Amino acid sequence: MKTIRTELLEIAYEEGGPPNGPLVLLLHGWPDAPRGWKPIAQRLHAKGWHSVAPYLRGTGRTKFLHDETPRVGAGVALAQDAIDLVDGLGIDRFAVVGHDWGARAAYTLAALFPERISSPGPPRVFPIQIGSILQRMHIGLVG
Repeated sequence: MKTIRTELLEIAYEEGGPPNGPLVLLLHGWPDAPRGWKPIAQRLHAKGWHSVAPYLRGTGRTKFLHDETPRVGAGVALAQDAIDLVDGLGIDRFAVVGHDWGARAAYTLAALFPERISSPGPPRVFPIQIGSILQRMHIGLVG
């Protein structure tokens, strides 16, 4: 598993798809994990997208670097973590897809960092069939 070290976190993430494809950041919900994106990521990869799916703060192998760092899951904190991750990857513009907590982070990214989002426009919500469960996937700005 790959990681990026930021000022506050060591962010673990999974990635896939064409290395030179446009980046789509896949942000999971609580208490989910990046593996929940696998069926969607495979479809995005087939369309030429390169995906990065981080373990959000407090989940999986993503770790706080300092004991004194507040453990908060606010949308602003999650959005800043996402920006720190893509900065660490050397990516300027990217698309973002979020579910649950990840959707809050995606909306916050679009509001606070619109110049970083590759597909301008309002976030959209689409129902997507995954297995036998109909989940509402909050799809933000994938063009």
